[in-house]
Amino acid sequence: MGHRGWLSRREALAGSALALAPGLVRAQPATPSTPTAPAETVSMVMPGNVTFRAKFFKPNKLPSPGVIVVHDGWGPTADFEAMGANLAFEGMMGLVIDLTGGKTAENAEEAERLAKQVDEPLAAEVISVWHDWIRNRLESDGRISAFGFGPGGRWATNGSLWKAVNGLALWSVRIENNPRELHSIYEFVIAHFSDRDTTPGQVYVADLQQRLRAAQREPHLFRYGSRPAFYNPRSPDYDKPDASLAWRRTISIYKKMWNLPPAR
Repeated sequence: MGHRGWLSRREALAGSALALAPGLVRAQPATPSTPTAPAETVSMVMPGNVTFRAKFFKPNKLPSPGVIVVHDGWGPTADFEAMGANLAFEGMMGLVIDLTGGKTAENAEEAERLAKQVDEPLAAEVISVWHDWIRNRLESDGRISAFGFGPGGRWATNGSLWKAVNGLALWSVRIENNPRELHSIYEFVIAHFSDRDTTPGQVYVADLQQRLRAAQREPHLFRYGSRPAFYNPRSPDYDKPDASLAWRRTISIYKKMWNLPPAR
């Protein structure tokens, strides 16, 4: 089931964006502005005695699937924690990881600099270990995935390869992984693109679609008219309708594919 057509925002918000069960898309809430579920602060120690921390949100019904949320250059802000809380509300464990040592950006320029300070091979290794951590929790049903935003999408992808992850969702990032690597991502890949990015969405979607099909993974690729960081409330690019639509689309696909009940 691929979703590659261009829809107007009005059509999509009216509920015609996905060929899912009636009302499924409309039932999903927009990303909350503040966390709505209590979080547990967790940590792990990597070689070199370096500690990495995360916020862990659990749904009421367990065991459940788990999703690792990988922030962009703005760092582990409250907005990403809100995504973890929303995942718990929707029946999934949400693990919001920190790759910047708690640092957050105050503006877009700082966010760009902070993203460049992240050691990408180390970030991928850390995410790989977090996959093992969440899968081995007693609360886990064994299914795991990752959401990656901006440069965090690249880190999330590279940290998810060969980990038998059950899906991957990306926002506004170009990934260069070959079909063999992408084949190691089980089930599905969701990606959201801006047509106003340096490499416009319509160009990159065709390229990624071809690689995913060569990897025998059906793509769920979406394009938006807003600017690249439309998903992040702290960014000057933020576009609330498109951010909410992208989130609802993603959650709807996960809930359908993972056969999760409606949120209560």
